[in-house]
Amino acid sequence: MLLRRQGAGLGRFCGAAARPRTPHPRALLSTAAAARPQVFYDGQCPLCAREIAHYQRLNESLPEPAVDFHNIAGEGPLPPALEVRGISRDAALRRMHVLSAEGEIVRNAEAFVEFWARMPYWRWLVPLTKVPGVMPTANAAYSWFAERRLKLREAMPAEVPCAIPEEGKGRAEAGDPERSSS
Repeated sequence: MLLRRQGAGLGRFCGAAARPRTPHPRALLSTAAAARPQVFYDGQCPLCAREIAHYQRLNESLPEPAVDFHNIAGEGPLPPALEVRGISRDAALRRMHVLSAEGEIVRNAEAFVEFWARMPYWRWLVPLTKVPGVMPTANAAYSWFAERRLKLREAMPAEVPCAIPEEGKGRAEAGDPERSSS
């Protein structure tokens, strides 16, 4: 006599109501895009925009795009991949976020490694990130930079200020022309 584990699979046979299924966040992306990492960046930060433009040019040089880039600055809707995971626009603008091809959110320096693996000229760095101590150091450097990027970008010519306000200031006070009262 074959015994079944108690409660295993009985719901579908005993008339139990099926639990409502929440779609996996990856299902919210198109099929083609789901196979590629999704990079979410602050397109109103001149420093970020320049760096992402570099990666976009490399991505466009490939026979088929390897990464999708999403500018999340501004007032438009937040991409569903972030929204369903409870990631606010403010949090996403403060730190680099990438949705991996496997459907996981990767942040900070690991986010760069996630899409560098698919970028010409950058993929050679990925094996170096496996060396003990490299990623903790890279994350510490990224954290230092992310916390100071508003001050660092002031040294660069800027047509549009970063989307995130400086600590303790509203957007108008941080130099956002759309929110300025003058």
